[in-house]
Amino acid sequence: MSYFDHNATTPLDERVLEAMLPFLSTFYGNPSSLYRQGRLARSAVDNAREQIATLVDAPASQIIFTSGGTEANNLALATLASNERLAISTTEHPSITEKAINLQRQNIKLSHINVDSHGLIT
Repeated sequence: MSYFDHNATTPLDERVLEAMLPFLSTFYGNPSSLYRQGRLARSAVDNAREQIATLVDAPASQIIFTSGGTEANNLALATLASNERLAISTTEHPSITEKAINLQRQNIKLSHINVDSHGLIT
C-alpha cells in the first residue's frame, strides 16, 4: 500500500521506535517532575537536545521542542519584530497564513508569493 499523507503524519522509522520504546513503556515520566521517572525523562530530553544541537552546530539552549507543526510555526513567526517583512507562498499551511495575517495587523509587512500549477514559486 502507498501512503501519500506524510504532511499530516509519517510512518515511524524502526530506529526511532527502538530509541523511543523505553520512554513509551518504562521511563514514561513527566520530564518536568522531580520523581525518579521524571528525572530519567528529563535526562533523555536533555541528551536529545544536546545531540540535535551538535548535529546543527547550535547551542543546546536554542533547541526548542514543540508539540507539532502548528506550535513550531507560531513560535518561529512570533520572533519577528514589528516593521519587518514576511513573504509567504499562497499554498502555506493555515497555521502560517493565520499567524501572518495577525502579524500584519501588528505592522509586519506581509507579501504573498504565487505558485504555479506544480506548486513552484513563480
